[in-house]
Amino acid sequence: MKLAILLSSTFLSASSIGAMMPQITQKHQVDVNNNYNYVEKIAKIMSHEINSKNESEIKNIFINAINQKDGVLTLDVNQIKQIQNLKIQNVFLDQNFSKVLNKMFESKMIILENGKYNFNSLVQKVGTQGLWIENPWYWFGYTKWHLDDSLTNYLTMMFWSVTNIDEGGKVFLETIPEFGVLGTLAGKSLYQQGGSKYLSQVNSQHKGVWYGSWSTFWDGPWSQ
Repeated sequence: MKLAILLSSTFLSASSIGAMMPQITQKHQVDVNNNYNYVEKIAKIMSHEINSKNESEIKNIFINAINQKDGVLTLDVNQIKQIQNLKIQNVFLDQNFSKVLNKMFESKMIILENGKYNFNSLVQKVGTQGLWIENPWYWFGYTKWHLDDSLTNYLTMMFWSVTNIDEGGKVFLETIPEFGVLGTLAGKSLYQQGGSKYLSQVNSQHKGVWYGSWSTFWDGPWSQ
C-alpha cells in the first residue's frame, strides 16, 4: 500500500509520524488499517459473487438478518445460511465482519429507520468532469474514486505550480471538491510523493488513476 492516512483529530500517516504516537493510538491506527484491508478484500469477493440475478435477494437477507443486543449489531446465522452462495455466507459469518458491521452502524453507513435496518442513502453528487465514484452497497462502505485520464492530466498540470504542502492540499480540493476533507489530505500527500512527476508515473498508461476509501481511511493514487 503506497499511502494510508487515518483521519482523527489530527491526520497522521501510517509510518514516520505514527512512530511518535502513543502506543494506544498506534494500536487504533493498526486496527483501522486492518479493517480497511479487510473491507477491500470483501469488496473483491462480493464483486465476483454478486450479479443482477442474486443481488436483491442477498441484500434483503442481509438486512433482515441484522439484530441488536446491548448496542451491538450481530447477524442471525440461520437467516444468513439462506443465501445460496457459500463464499458470501463465509464473508458474513466471519468473526471480523462483526467489527465491520458495527463500524458501519457507528459511521451511519447502516441506519435504523422505522424499526428496520437499511443502508444509508448517502448520495454523492459529482460535478467534476472526469470523476466517477464507485460504491455499491455490497462493498460495505468501501469506495473507489476514479479520475479519468483527462482529469488526471489536469490535476498533474495544476500541481506543476505547487510549491508547498499546504498549497498542494488547496489545489487538489479546488480541482476535485467532491473529495471534501480527503481532498486536502490527498493533495498534501501528493505533494510529498512528488507532485506532478509522481502522478504522471502512476498514470503512465494514460488510463487515469483511482483512490480508495472506507470510513475514515483511504489510500492512493493507483493506476487504473
